[in-house]
Amino acid sequence: MGTTLFTQTAAREASYEMTQYIAGRLTLPATNVLVGTLPAGAVISAINTRNVTAFSGGTPVFSVGTTPTGVDIATGIANAAGTVSTVPLAALTLPTTVPTNVYANVSGGATAGDSVVVVEFWKPLL
Repeated sequence: MGTTLFTQTAAREASYEMTQYIAGRLTLPATNVLVGTLPAGAVISAINTRNVTAFSGGTPVFSVGTTPTGVDIATGIANAAGTVSTVPLAALTLPTTVPTNVYANVSGGATAGDSVVVVEFWKPLL
């Protein structure tokens, strides 16, 4: 029993009816990183990325998903250096029903790149 305690990242949750966020940084050669965990009942409003260094090499595809290689939150995020704000995919089920991990990932054989990823969310009263 003791081996299953504290194996899940705690969801970040401040309160209701305010914009909150989770943030992480994806720097190659790592191809995916855990950004954070959304609490149950969260509604993603935006995915903001600041590419400090453009993703290059191969054919990079920069995405955010609920698994380390997932593309179910946002995919095809700009690879160039700069700041981009992206809305979540329409097919994503929101609000979340359980605490949900969020990962930033890059595929396609990219060899260089560095990005700060911020996932904004609300916790509405339902």
